[in-house]
Order: sequence, then C-alpha cells, then structure tokens
Amino acid sequence: MQLAYAAAAPAIPQPEPGLTAAELLARAAAFRPMLRERQAEHEALGSYAEDVHEAFLAAGFYRITQPRLFGGYEFGLPVFFRTMAEIARGDPGVGWCLTLAASHAFLLAAHWPEAAQRELFGATGHFIAPHRAQPLGRAVPVDGGYRVGGRWNYSSGVPHATHFIGTALVERDGAPPAPVLVVLPRGSYRVLKDWGGDAILGLRASGSNTVEAAEVFVPAHHVVPFNAQFCRPEEMAEGTPGTRLHGNPMYLGRIM
Repeated sequence: MQLAYAAAAPAIPQPEPGLTAAELLARAAAFRPMLRERQAEHEALGSYAEDVHEAFLAAGFYRITQPRLFGGYEFGLPVFFRTMAEIARGDPGVGWCLTLAASHAFLLAAHWPEAAQRELFGATGHFIAPHRAQPLGRAVPVDGGYRVGGRWNYSSGVPHATHFIGTALVERDGAPPAPVLVVLPRGSYRVLKDWGGDAILGLRASGSNTVEAAEVFVPAHHVVPFNAQFCRPEEMAEGTPGTRLHGNPMYLGRIM
C-alpha cells in the first residue's frame, strides 16, 4: 500500500538551523579524548557529568531524530547510530547512557497523538527520556487518565532526563492485563542512587538507575498501547500518528 505524507510546518525553531550530519559526527568524534580522560570520574558518578550533558545538549545530540516540527533535526536513524558510536568510542558507558536518553524522542514522535506531542515536547522542544520496556508498573484507569505506580530498574539514560517512559499493565475486569507506555515528567518520579561506583560491575557510567513512582496521575492521551515493541507491520498498515503528523515514514517507530 502506498501512503501519502505531508510534512508539517515547523512550530519550534531548531537551535542550530543548517546543522549537517557531517558536523554532528565530527563533534561526536571530537569528544573522544575528553571522555577517555574522564572515564574514572564518570564510572564513579554512574553517568556523565553535568558539564558533559550541557555540551551534548549544545552539540544537538538529543535532537537528532526529533521531528523538525518540534525543534529537532529529523536526521535518519543511521546518522543517530553513527553519532552514538563515536561517543561510545570515548567511553562505552557514556555512549550507552546518551543513546538510551536521546533515542526516545523518536518513539514519542511516532506513537503518541499530536496533542500529547505538543505538550511533552513543550515550548522549546527540550525532551530527553529513557524507556524501560519491561512492564514493571501498574496503570489504574481513573477519570481522565490513569493512576500509575511502579519501580523500573535498569532505566538507562535517566540521570539527565526531562521525562521517563515506562511500561505498565492495565488491569480491567474480565480482560487480560494490557501493556501500555506512560510518560512521566521529571519531578513525578524518583531516581534511586543505585548505579555507579561500587554498586555494580560493568558499564558503570551508563546511568541505568531505578525509577520509582507512586500514584502519579497521567492524562489518557499521554498513554499509548505497547504493541510488542512496535514490530507488527499489520498494525501500521495505515501509518502511525507520527507518519500522519510529520510526513516521514521513519516515524513508523519500529523499535525492534
């Protein structure tokens, strides 16, 4: 089936109009000496330091696959993968943390409705979020949305996140539990200090902390079904919210 796409006009300006994929890769490679020098520091911290986060932010690394409509650069996934690999050559743990923090603007842009995307990308387009795929939370239907609670371990990329995406189970009378994805803003969850230093053995800088939330209200349009890692083509025969909104087939969002 041939789908027609019509790209939306940008609503939020890009921080750096005209940025190219080649420049992104060059910037990532230039971080390598500094990241190698600071490996011990970042292993002790459990993530990369705040000044490194600010440098990654300025370099555009969090907006690589983010849609242009919301201030992103909307480069293809190969550009994202190559940029993250360059960072990982400096420090694999930092590369892991950045990759999992920066990759889910793509997920949000693919599968959430337009109203949710406008609210979650916000006025500036600043959105950083890991996704913990295992259903370690519970979502209880209430008026207007869900009450969400859970404890999601191995939430790689969360230390510098603006949001957290967790998988939760919705239980309804007479029906099997249904997995959904919920988006929680920072401040509505706790990041436990259970990563880095001597807490774990490997990838100590990967920021794979546990996230804990209790009785958080999440609006209904911030919650979407989680369909087997979005790998079933029959569920995307008519596209996704992202392909219809952004006019880019990348936003089928098949994360498997």
